[in-house]
Order: sequence, then C-alpha cells, then structure tokens
Amino acid sequence: MNEQWKPAPYKRVREAVAELKGLIRSRYPKAKFALARDPDQRRSWLLWTIVDGIDPDDISALTRDRSLDMQVEEHIPLHVIPTTDRSLFAKSPQDGEQWRWAPYSRVKSAAEELKATISTRYPEARFKLGRAAYQPVGWDLEVSVDVEDPEDVTSMVIDRVVDMLAEEHIPIYVRVCQDRERIHRHLPKALRKTG
Repeated sequence: MNEQWKPAPYKRVREAVAELKGLIRSRYPKAKFALARDPDQRRSWLLWTIVDGIDPDDISALTRDRSLDMQVEEHIPLHVIPTTDRSLFAKSPQDGEQWRWAPYSRVKSAAEELKATISTRYPEARFKLGRAAYQPVGWDLEVSVDVEDPEDVTSMVIDRVVDMLAEEHIPIYVRVCQDRERIHRHLPKALRKTG
C-alpha cells in the first residue's frame, strides 16, 4: 500500500522538542538548545544542541533511537544536530546580550555571494530576494532555473547557507523553483494556456 507521508502538526513538533530536550537534560543538565527550520527542507526542524565538554557523538547516541522513531513512526520532521559551535546560541538575558541578526546590507551581500555561486553552474538562473515565506524571520533567495531536480541547485550552497545562519547570523534561505516554461512544457496540451 502506498501511503502518502504527511508531517505531524507543529503542536506535535513542539511536544517532541520538549521530549528530546528532557531526554538530553536528564544526562546533561547544562545542555543548550536552538530550534530552527531546516534551510533545505522547509517542513523539517533542526534542534541544535550543545553541551560544553561533551562529544557531539555522545548526544547523537543518546537521542538517535527516539529521534528516528519520531521521524518514521510519528511523522515528526525533527532532527537533533549536536554541535560544538557556540555562535548558534544566544547569550542568556543575564549576560545582557541578545541574539542579533545581521543587518539587511549583509543579507544583500550574502544573496549576491549565493547568486554568484549558483550562476557558475546555472548562468540562466533568475533570482529574487524577498521576505521568507516559511520562516518567522529572514529572507528567501528564490532561484528560478530550468533544472530536472531542484536539489542539484540547493546542494551547491547548503553548507554555505548553514554557515551564514549559524556563524554569521544571516537569516537567508534558498528556495529553488523550477522554471515555469519547463513546467508548462510538461503539462498536457489541454491544460496549457494559449495566448
């Protein structure tokens, strides 16, 4: 039987985040967390986790089975990402500092950098920078390109996008849209607009 996979609602994602945080804190009480949308999969969530002095592999081993059950059995698109990169985490209010996103001028520079990278392989690509459609904060660099698999484009820049988000606090995401002409060519003739 071919059943379509449908992600769990956000309420269930929040409950899963609380459960995984509890599991990690049961062994590592000083763990810190940052929840973010997966820049490559808009319906997935990343639970960035850091514990000072602990190997990230130990955190992965602790959460792997439960996290996998959540993904496969409960359709909760949540991934625990242990890291040693402290720049992902805002300072606590008692430190007197808050997480600050980079200014828009830096977002524009980041978009130009991503455009240049993508254009090396896809010179015909068209770009549009606008407010993030699926994120509470941030900007989408929409890429329109005639490509069979949009993942080919995303895979070119995903590591850099994650670095921009995590290390430089630049809230930019890349969304690849297949060129409308390609989609139009593959529609049955009866559905095509004539004009």
